[in-house]
Amino acid sequence: MKNLWIFCTGLIFITSAPGLNAQELIKNSRITSTCYAGNKVKRVYYPPPEEFYKKRDQKGGASITFYYTGFSATGITAMEYAASILESMLPSDVHITVAATWMNISIAGVLANSTTTGIIGGWSIDAWKPRAFYPVALAEKIAGKSLNEDSYGDIELNINSSINWYLGIDGNTPIYKYDLITVVIHEIIHGLGFLDSFKVVGSLGSYGPSSIPMIYDLFVEDYSGNNLTDTLIFANPSPALKTKITSGSLYFDGPLLKNYTSGTRARLYSPSTFDEGSSIAHLDEIAYDTTKNALMTPFLDKGEAIHNPGKFTMSMLGDLGWINTKIIHETLKDTEDSLSNITISATIKSDTTYNHSKVGLVYSFNNFATSQTVYMTSPQSDNNYSTTIAIPSYNTRVDYYLSAVDCFSRSYRSPSTVEESHYSFFIGTDTVKPVIKHTSQEYYLEKIDTIKFDAAVTDNIGLDTVYLEYKINDGPSNYLGLKPGENDGYSNFLKAKTLSIVAEDTLQYRIIAKDKAASPNQK
Repeated sequence: MKNLWIFCTGLIFITSAPGLNAQELIKNSRITSTCYAGNKVKRVYYPPPEEFYKKRDQKGGASITFYYTGFSATGITAMEYAASILESMLPSDVHITVAATWMNISIAGVLANSTTTGIIGGWSIDAWKPRAFYPVALAEKIAGKSLNEDSYGDIELNINSSINWYLGIDGNTPIYKYDLITVVIHEIIHGLGFLDSFKVVGSLGSYGPSSIPMIYDLFVEDYSGNNLTDTLIFANPSPALKTKITSGSLYFDGPLLKNYTSGTRARLYSPSTFDEGSSIAHLDEIAYDTTKNALMTPFLDKGEAIHNPGKFTMSMLGDLGWINTKIIHETLKDTEDSLSNITISATIKSDTTYNHSKVGLVYSFNNFATSQTVYMTSPQSDNNYSTTIAIPSYNTRVDYYLSAVDCFSRSYRSPSTVEESHYSFFIGTDTVKPVIKHTSQEYYLEKIDTIKFDAAVTDNIGLDTVYLEYKINDGPSNYLGLKPGENDGYSNFLKAKTLSIVAEDTLQYRIIAKDKAASPNQK
């Protein structure tokens, strides 16, 4: 042990693994989609939508960035053209990254496959439907921030290099080639959320990582309108679920799609032999093969070029969350101030229209044994809302949540899982101690000169002081202030040389935090 400094743990708090209430990105290893080569010749061309021609020479809009492996210059040109079509149709506040690989896929008839690189629970991003997993690209759109490293990619896309591809951008695909642009648009749309998790093993049908459905799964229903994820009707897993998955009679049903189609559902591809990556995650081949909605069918034929996703498919993406309404709210902190009333504010950010008279606040003074609802007003007639509520007495806790309704009658709440959690603040004498999270080092190599101390420290009313108390070899106590940084972080460092620390010395320490209460609480 001559080459080590040994550090004994003092009074510290270890960060635990994040639970399901955290924004925890789970790496996806199972949910994929596959686009197959059709055995027919279909000389058809649907050009890009009007939005593409209006926006292609303008700045702004959504952005899609590829990280390429193995592509030729001509192939990259086709890929970028495909991306620009989708960029013109997606909301302008999103950035999507795609890890694209030109590779030999040995499975017969496969043109390409794709997947989301990660999934995240809707409960952690205040999604309209919180009890489902969302692909990371969609989760980032709803959350309004990046949830992974860009270079890792939100979507993984593999193009089969052994296919006779047409790499042109004009849609003039020869009858002996497959159109690359069509396949790229098709597969990116899968990565955006047109992706199911249903599975058949033996006599059982099932869905979901840890039995939690993907957001797409929630819209899948049988001919009678029964949702396949309704566990009161279909146990997960169960033989009854397998029967439905392979019934040939499944549909996607969502409010945006119904609004576009005047009430018609989308028929899904659900053959009697289950094909993972193809079944359910595509539109029915027979129902849509010869229509302008053929892009998301499971097979692409030679000569077929579809450079317009179509409002049918885009409406389905809108149902999944690409047309979203977000309630932005800065939560209120506890206070010892004696207040007779308090103002609660929120901003609504919507990709569509919403009911300006139905931006609601639901609050309670008794942990929701009873509650009151008021509708907030917008003084400037914009997207900023507020209301003021009376505080009945000192030492009162206020529990509350916010709501909004869009033009498709979708009711959004923040927090989205109000049955389990809600916002809360306390007006009265503060007795809550700060919370300190810190991970200790057991030892350092002797050659390390700088010993850095990091902690995440929070408090319900705010912090006054965070500092380090330390001893070397059971000597007298010394003190070092920790400086505030980003994301509740506090840090500082000691110089080993200055302290004359050598091999086999020990350093004991604890982190102390005091809050801003009139009678400070210390942890």
